[in-house]
Parts: sequence; C-alpha cells; structure tokens
Amino acid sequence: MWPARPRVDFGEIGTDPAWECGLGVKIGCAWSFVENGQTVDGDMRLEVRVPWQFTREEPSSNQCDLRSLVSHEIGHLLGLGHVDPMDEDAAQVMSEGLPPGFRGPRRLGRSDIRGVRLLYPLQ
Repeated sequence: MWPARPRVDFGEIGTDPAWECGLGVKIGCAWSFVENGQTVDGDMRLEVRVPWQFTREEPSSNQCDLRSLVSHEIGHLLGLGHVDPMDEDAAQVMSEGLPPGFRGPRRLGRSDIRGVRLLYPLQ
C-alpha cells in the first residue's frame, strides 16, 4: 500500500548522464521500494538547477518541460523501464531523453500501455 503522500522534491541529483536534458546533469529520478513483491513506497527527485517550464506553453530552447518529466518519472514509480527507441510509436512517455526546448509526450503510447498491462493485468 502506498503512503498517503509519496515524497517529491527538488534537489541536486548530480552529473549522472543517464537522462541529461542536454544540460550536463540528470534532470530527474524516481525509485520505488518493494516488499514481498508489492511496491510500498516511492520517491521522486527533480533537479533544482534546471530551468523548468511550468506552463502549457512550449519550453524555450534552454528549458525542460516539467510535465513531461514528471509523467516519465511516475512511469518509473509504477515499475516501467524505458521503451525501445526503435519502437514504431516514437511518442512514448517512457522514451529515454528529453532535450531542452522540447515538450515530451504526456499521454501513454502503445509500448507504455503494453508495459502497464504486463505489470498490472486485469483480474
């Protein structure tokens, strides 16, 4: 059972190049805590040094889109990994990488949905 309020914060993540947004820092990360095969908690950290775009407007050339990143990190909290970059449906929430000035997908693509269905099958 998830806690009433999973922790989401802004802080320094470091220089791990795993998902950089072209700014030389990893811009977000999420991790889950599993007990007896059940996810019981999760945390998300967003890089405080990144110039975030918080509105519905397109991000400027040096900004990263907050909504796109949070959608992606929530996917990790649910247990999803990155989708295959060669997938026929390129607009995937779980695609790896979000360059500055680009608003990534905020709706699940076909591979995203397949991953959720595998992890959480209908009873």
